[in-house]
Amino acid sequence: PVPLSQLAPDFPKVDFTQCANDPVYPDKVSSAAAKYHYTRTAVLARAQEALGEIYQFMESNSSQDEVVIVVSHSSFLRVGVTGRWFWNADYRVFDLVKGDPGRGEREYELVEWELTKGKGGMGWSKEVRVEIGGGLPDA
Repeated sequence: PVPLSQLAPDFPKVDFTQCANDPVYPDKVSSAAAKYHYTRTAVLARAQEALGEIYQFMESNSSQDEVVIVVSHSSFLRVGVTGRWFWNADYRVFDLVKGDPGRGEREYELVEWELTKGKGGMGWSKEVRVEIGGGLPDA
């Protein structure tokens, strides 16, 4: 892993404070770094945490015209967040809604717009849906 002190100057507009405040970052294997492990539980928890932060940001913003653009690793988006494929530079548009865990839903759910359903906004992505959390090891 590249230390933040070397990475941050290349991305001056990115806020790295949460990484800098995390005493275990970039460790992904020790017991202290369980949050970052490559397991179904950890990946889905990180996905819900990210969606929760976006949801809270949107709720605190009074404008209905707000759009949040998320740039992330396509595998994380596919398996942890959306259940949809992303080819390089392709995009998808979703509404973020509060789910009902009491009815078996995740706390935060994404509803894809018709505009990008199928092959994505550029038409480059696979149409196949995948199970969120599918294929991830349990432990």
